[in-house]
Amino acid sequence: MTGLFALHLVFKQTDLWLKTEGRPDRRQVEMYLNQIYQELEEYIARDKDFLNTLKPHKVPETAPKTIRDMSIYATRADVGPMAGVAGAIAENIGKRLSKNHRIIICNNGGDIYYQSPDQESLILRAPGSPFDKTIKIQVPPAVQGKGLCTSSGIVGHSINTGRAYAVSILADNACLADVWATSISNRIHSYMDMDRVLEFCREEEDIKGVAILVDHYLGIWGDIRLSRVE
Repeated sequence: MTGLFALHLVFKQTDLWLKTEGRPDRRQVEMYLNQIYQELEEYIARDKDFLNTLKPHKVPETAPKTIRDMSIYATRADVGPMAGVAGAIAENIGKRLSKNHRIIICNNGGDIYYQSPDQESLILRAPGSPFDKTIKIQVPPAVQGKGLCTSSGIVGHSINTGRAYAVSILADNACLADVWATSISNRIHSYMDMDRVLEFCREEEDIKGVAILVDHYLGIWGDIRLSRVE
């Protein structure tokens, strides 16, 4: 990722870090964020359950695409639709920028959309874990974009019933990765759950890769690799 331009934006609940090949337009990204939030807030004003439920929630076909995607993917992962909101925002911004940038790393508070013709390495954050900031997750090339999203039962503001320091999920888009990160993290209460959960991930076609940090244990499966931070 050397030679990329970096941009940091804080907008409402979004803490966005961008790295792109070619300088991104700050005002354009701010406009995209404003449009996404306006769409979300207008829909939630009409459908409060969409915001508050922890269970799958159907929305009408007339709902905006981002809302429909959050609902559909959350149903597949058996969580509430807001479990995918950070990934959905990262995906939305990344896809819009893809018209002008060949390489994009769009990190929304640990939920990442990335687009690159090359393998990329992303540092894994897991506060409290002995592995925090010591491991890089190597993800495969993604010319059309993929998502790598992380959920924790130990830190963060999102509702999570598990006890993993971190569960990172690789999927074909960031919203899908986000809902599955929450769903899988909810299933981890100790290291004794790891084998069962990794086996579940192997059988779930939405999940392309997973890394789990729980207690002093680390589990990995799929189309990702781990390496130490030098």
